[in-house]
Amino acid sequence: MRAYDTSKYSKNAAVSVTAILVERLTGFLALLLIAGVALVFGFHAIGDIFLLWVLICFFSLFFLIFLGLFNPTLRRQIRRIFDFRGLSRIRGKIDKVYQALDLYKSERKSLLVTLLLGIGLHITAVAHYYLIGLALDLHVSVLYFFIIIPLVLVILLLPVSINGIGVRENAYVLFFGKIGVGASTGIALSWLAFGMILIVGVIGGIIYALRKSPGY
Repeated sequence: MRAYDTSKYSKNAAVSVTAILVERLTGFLALLLIAGVALVFGFHAIGDIFLLWVLICFFSLFFLIFLGLFNPTLRRQIRRIFDFRGLSRIRGKIDKVYQALDLYKSERKSLLVTLLLGIGLHITAVAHYYLIGLALDLHVSVLYFFIIIPLVLVILLLPVSINGIGVRENAYVLFFGKIGVGASTGIALSWLAFGMILIVGVIGGIIYALRKSPGY
């Protein structure tokens, strides 16, 4: 939806899709870096190898996606998948996305700034969840939130459920259960945070619906 909307302004669907893709990737990396740094300092306290393996798996996933987008050999293999008759139009669109991605190779400074902004944004997001935890009288070190919340947010990026419903609750119960938090408290934290997202989303949706379309 974001790519479709921004393409009205850019007049280039491939560029809009690529911009959203790069934004997602930098956000993905920002979350993993936050969780990784927090786990380095907090592993001795949490003492759970499971979280370490989860983080390693997501870093591996990021690395594979990065290779698929920027490695020339893998690019050719991906393009060959669409060599079959009737898929040439899809291949043409993929080529346009790759061409747009190549523009970022010379914009490393912009990518670094984007990554730093992403890290700052997600730090405030973790603080948001920590304050919700305090409201629930959840006396857990903020360090655990910097480990768990980024991992949950990364999981929610995976398209395995509608708006993360179900996955979100189970992830909170699983990860916070590792540090002794009860399932009911984990679910309450999840629902409160999701409720706030919905409220903000409704406000944003109203603004979106009332705005003027480009060209008017």
